[in-house]
Amino acid sequence: MASNEELFDELYGGQYLKVADFEEGAPPKKFRIGKAEVRDLRQKDGSGTKRKIVLSFVGTDKSLPLNNGNGGRCGTAWGKDFSKWPGNMVELSNVQLDSGQRGIFLAPVVNGKAVETGGSDDGDDIPF
Repeated sequence: MASNEELFDELYGGQYLKVADFEEGAPPKKFRIGKAEVRDLRQKDGSGTKRKIVLSFVGTDKSLPLNNGNGGRCGTAWGKDFSKWPGNMVELSNVQLDSGQRGIFLAPVVNGKAVETGGSDDGDDIPF
């Protein structure tokens, strides 16, 4: 039987990965991309929606909307045709961004190594 904390997370954990899902200073977690699709996501300030590529991963129900930096690194690693990204591996970690806030850093894995260049992580908020 699941603990109350596990049950709470299951009921209210949300559909998207958050910084809190990754321990600060911990090694990156590896995920295999299951699907890459475009979704209209609500802006934090309620001003409307913005289209983002959202990655779903094998083995988890949570997905990750890509900010400019994470999307740029994926495009550099695998090309701009995001329909070809599924099956590739990524490393996700909790990092401090240039803005001073904590964020999820995505490093595409190419030839067995994480690629940490390409894309800028500033100036593109994710709405949660």
